[in-house]
Amino acid sequence: MFFRKSLIAASILLGISSIAIADDNSGFVLDDINVDGLEGIQPDVVKSRIRFQKGSYITPEDTNQIINNLYGTGFFDSVDLYRKGRNLFVNVKERSIIAGFSFKGNKKIKKDDLDKFAKKHLFDPLEIKDYTLHYSPQNILNTAGGSEYKSRDLLKFIQLCINKGQWNGKQIISSSWIEKATTPKVNARTDADYGYLLWLKSFGKDKKYKSYYMSGNGGNKVLACPELDLTVVITATNYNNRNGHTYTDEMMNTFIIPAIKQLKE
Repeated sequence: MFFRKSLIAASILLGISSIAIADDNSGFVLDDINVDGLEGIQPDVVKSRIRFQKGSYITPEDTNQIINNLYGTGFFDSVDLYRKGRNLFVNVKERSIIAGFSFKGNKKIKKDDLDKFAKKHLFDPLEIKDYTLHYSPQNILNTAGGSEYKSRDLLKFIQLCINKGQWNGKQIISSSWIEKATTPKVNARTDADYGYLLWLKSFGKDKKYKSYYMSGNGGNKVLACPELDLTVVITATNYNNRNGHTYTDEMMNTFIIPAIKQLKE
C-alpha cells in the first residue's frame, strides 16, 4: 500500500511533485519502521520525527503528519512512505546542505572521552550515579538527548542552571554559559524561543513568568522559573501523543505556577 499526497506549496518550495499517502482509508497497528536512503543522517533522527512506535495505530491522516514532520526538518528533498503488512517503510533523499564540518577549539576533550568527562565534571559533583547514556552508531556519546535519569537527578540538572552553574558552593558550569544557553537564539514558535538545547517560554494564568526548560517525548519537562525560584520535573507517558506537551503546559499554567505564586504572596 502506498501513501500518496500532492502538495502544491511543497512542490514550489521543495521542487517535488508528490509525496506518498494511503490509497485507502484503513489504518494499521505498527510493528516496525524501516528507513532507506540515508547517507549522513542517522535513522534515529528520522524515527524521532515520526513520533510513532511499535504498537501505535496509524491512520492515513497520521502518515500525512509524518511526511510533514520529515519535510519540516529541512533535511530531505523527497519523502515517500509505503506499507508492507504492519511494517512502515520510509524512503528519503537527503538534501545536500553541508558536505562536511569540523570542530575547532576543543583541544582538551576527545569525542571518545565525552562520557568520562561528563562523569568527572558533572555527574560526580552532583552525586548522580544511576543513569543510562545513549551512544551513536559510531559509539560517540549522544549529547543532544536520549540519556536516562531519575527524576531527582533531572531536578539537579535544572537546579544547577537556576543556581547559575554552582553546586554546593562549587562552580560546576560557568555562569556565562548558563546565561548564553538561556538567552533566545531563535524564535522557534509563536509562543516560544530556543536557546542552547533549552526552550524559552512564559507560563502562568493571570501573570506570565519567564521560564526555560528541557522538553521530552510525551510532555516531559525539566523546567526552571528563576523569578519564582522554582524548578519542576514532570515525567509523563503520553508518548507520541501530539497533545502531550499541551497537557503539561496546562499543568504549569493552571496549577503549578499559580500555586507557587500564592505561596510567595
